[in-house]
Formats: sequence, structure tokens, C-alpha cells
Amino acid sequence: MRPLCTCRLFAAKCSGCMEKIAPTEFVMRALECVYHLGCFCCCVCERQLRKGDEFVLKEGQLLCKGDYEKEKDLLSSVSPDESDSGELPLELGQVVGRAAPTGEARS
Repeated sequence: MRPLCTCRLFAAKCSGCMEKIAPTEFVMRALECVYHLGCFCCCVCERQLRKGDEFVLKEGQLLCKGDYEKEKDLLSSVSPDESDSGELPLELGQVVGRAAPTGEARS
């Protein structure tokens, strides 16, 4: 017997504003997070991420590539021995992705 999927019982909620997403709305997805198109934006500069934009999902927060790079540079200047290449490894829970709308929200 399969466990009941609660996502079919309740409307999807936007991971940005926590409001319900109508089944007919277009959404952006990052792993299991779903966003209204207008809520899919960088938490630092608040720029709306669009199709093809690169982003990082860090601890549930979206960062555009530019702000992620700034954060990475700042952290590497504080502790330069994090890696030999100067690249900081992504922390667990971070996703690097390319923004792409996925169509209608599914509930």
C-alpha cells in the first residue's frame, strides 16, 4: 500500500511568498520548491530570475549567479584555504540550476 500524497489534497504553495498557487498558473521550480513567476527572484538583489538565468538554491533561498559569486568571493577571502582551486564547494542543500518555467502548477 502506497502512502497518501498530501500534495494532491492541498493546493501547491509558493516557496517565496507561501501563498497558494492556482492550478492554472505558470510556475518556476527548483527541486521540490515551486514559485510564482514573480516570486522566483534573488533574495539579495531581488532581481527576478528568468528562463536561462543561473541560480543557487541555498538553505531555501534563491541567489542569482552574481550574488552567489560575490558571497563565494567574500567567504574565500575570509578563509582562503577552503580549497586549492579557490572554488568553494557548494554546501549541502544548494542547487545550481538554470531557470526554466515548467508550466502549470500541479496540486
